Amino acid sequence: MWGKGYINTSSSFVSCDYLADGTKKYVYAFCGSEATINTPVYTLPMGSGLMATALAASTYGVVGVPKEAVGSGSWGWFQVEGFASDVQCAAAGVTVSVGEAIYWAHTGLRGTTSLYLGLDYQVGKAMTAQTGSTTVGMFLTGNYATPAA
Repeated sequence: MWGKGYINTSSSFVSCDYLADGTKKYVYAFCGSEATINTPVYTLPMGSGLMATALAASTYGVVGVPKEAVGSGSWGWFQVEGFASDVQCAAAGVTVSVGEAIYWAHTGLRGTTSLYLGLDYQVGKAMTAQTGSTTVGMFLTGNYATPAA
């Protein structure tokens, strides 16, 4: 359910809440490991709703960033769609032009010189040009993804 400022306070649905704020979309998820602002995580379904955890190899989920810092074992809002600024990328840095794809690699997010095509490992597109940076302004697509081989 999308709606500006919508927060469901019913305990029977608390783990499946969505929040829309303009073009940004958020999901309410249990944080399996500490999440800091601008550090990407992936969200995946679990028995009681959604769980957000650090990017890892051989997984499948929706990549997003926490709206604010979320401690391990706590619940929080995670942006999964829309523009996100200063998103942390892999330590090796990212070099991209506006419109090029940001993809999920085993070690984190990376840039590529190809346009965003919606491939299963592409999680968004660059909205700011970067050269050798460890952060990027990007549009998160909200699509399920898996790390590139």
